[in-house]
Amino acid sequence: MAASVAGCSGNQDNGNDGTTDGGTQSTGDNNKNGGGKPVDPVYSTRTREGILPNELQWNQYNSKNKSWVTNQFWFDRLAIKRNDGEYVPGLAKSWKVTENKMTITLQDDAHWHDGTPVTAQHVKDKMDIELGMGATASNFIDGAKAVDEKTVELSLPEPRNRDLLQTVILSIRINTPPNSKFGTFAKRFRNADSEEKKKQVQKDVSSYKLTDPVGNGPFKFEKATPSKLTAKKHRKYHYADRVAVPKLEAHKAKGGQPWAEMRNDNVDGVAGDADPKVAQQFPDHIRHDLLPSVGGYGFLLNFDHPSFQDWRARQAMCWLHDPERTQSGSSNPDNLMTPPPVGHNFANRLSDKVRNNLNQYNEGPKPQKAASLFKEAGFTKRNGKWYQPNGERFKIVLDNSGDPTYQTPFKNQLEEFGIKAEIDTKSSSVWAEDFFNGDFQVFVSWWGASMGPDHPWFQMQWEWDPGLDQYVGPMGKDVENFPVPMPVGDPNGTIREVNVLERFRKLGSAVDEDEFQKHLDFLSWAWNQTGCSPQIWSGTHNHWADTKDWNWPSTKEMQRGPMMPYFTGFRTGDLTPKTK
Repeated sequence: MAASVAGCSGNQDNGNDGTTDGGTQSTGDNNKNGGGKPVDPVYSTRTREGILPNELQWNQYNSKNKSWVTNQFWFDRLAIKRNDGEYVPGLAKSWKVTENKMTITLQDDAHWHDGTPVTAQHVKDKMDIELGMGATASNFIDGAKAVDEKTVELSLPEPRNRDLLQTVILSIRINTPPNSKFGTFAKRFRNADSEEKKKQVQKDVSSYKLTDPVGNGPFKFEKATPSKLTAKKHRKYHYADRVAVPKLEAHKAKGGQPWAEMRNDNVDGVAGDADPKVAQQFPDHIRHDLLPSVGGYGFLLNFDHPSFQDWRARQAMCWLHDPERTQSGSSNPDNLMTPPPVGHNFANRLSDKVRNNLNQYNEGPKPQKAASLFKEAGFTKRNGKWYQPNGERFKIVLDNSGDPTYQTPFKNQLEEFGIKAEIDTKSSSVWAEDFFNGDFQVFVSWWGASMGPDHPWFQMQWEWDPGLDQYVGPMGKDVENFPVPMPVGDPNGTIREVNVLERFRKLGSAVDEDEFQKHLDFLSWAWNQTGCSPQIWSGTHNHWADTKDWNWPSTKEMQRGPMMPYFTGFRTGDLTPKTK
């Protein structure tokens, strides 16, 4: 669920003159409560499951105990795309794109929580770190310059697909506060004159423990205990007049699940898929909304693991998996028309030939086909048991962080097929650290296509980008020599090694729609055929809201507004406490 935020912002090109400026933002109506005292002046949500609030990690490049939920309140993006395609300005009040640069102008009154103004130098430092870490921005820009206190210029090595450029750049959170070591890291990246020095800085950034949560968003840190983190309104926030909530609490969900907290009125808003039996127990004032985006879960295979280095073994896993059995515990199963990285929301950007050939695994499971592929990859079966090419027993370990809803049915399927399988249960912090370090064999991974039909970048990035991105764990896969049946769209074509990373980057510079579709076809086809992620289910994103104490935007308003209402409602003034 957490990873879906990676695709929650984007852009619509609003002009044809080579420029794009930030849109205006509704001020909201903070007087609609009649001016009385709030029924509940404290908005409550939850921290990342399994992590104590007083042990949260505020360095978003460090995967251990990283604070995803509270990150939404502490740090602002440059801008946020609404579902209607318009922009909600964040730290940036305007932006302009030409063939060779992108110019961003910051809000005049943007401040860090310690009172320090947010400057162009801070944004430049952030961009220098993104470039040094090999994050997604490095596929679009090759430098940043602070022109003055509030203006930063990003240089483009060549004309870029403006839509994707702005999707990537404007979604970046400026989460490198000046009271930290990030300014030093940025300088070290700028001065690194060898790959060895650059890798050392990357290592230092990834291991840096930032404990002082100084942000620039609507709430500032007050205190944290093992069970609760408390924050108060940031009075110098650039949209402070719209923030109608004086306090915020982020609770550790008891038992690792937020639903009991929602049922007992301990939290006010949660996004996620509650089991229908659990949701029936919610009080009548808990409102359920379907958000205009889709996402799902799949089993991510570690390409570096000896079991899955051969593409035929990866495809065999897709044919072996029975999603109807695995998704039996899902609250919102939906037929997977096209497995990731295509996603329902932008499948219409593909050519008919490719789209019609991407649903092959919906015909499954086909254990005979899986067995044939395993044998072609050098696996053998003796006395009902499968063995790896090196002669050792074929064993698959399914990583789990406490809820084996999906792993248990798949474990049973593997064992029935003759593969030894086990579930490795770990704490959430260890589970996340192993994922980002590539220390796993099979991992349940969230995917989201919430960018809509015109913004496939984030989902593509999630599967392909091998960089040390704040959203993407490096899988170590050799995407420069990737086997794909060619020509594109022919599953029986000749297997050829192709440079997927090159195509991935070309997608970002495709200014012509036909060229864009060609690269999108290729990347979708490559992942579907020889990447493979056995899909569990997909469905519409859900949001649960307490309407007893809080005024929430209507579903129609949320369709027009930002994707995550409980993160953005504070900034727009749409979320207000009811009064007495």
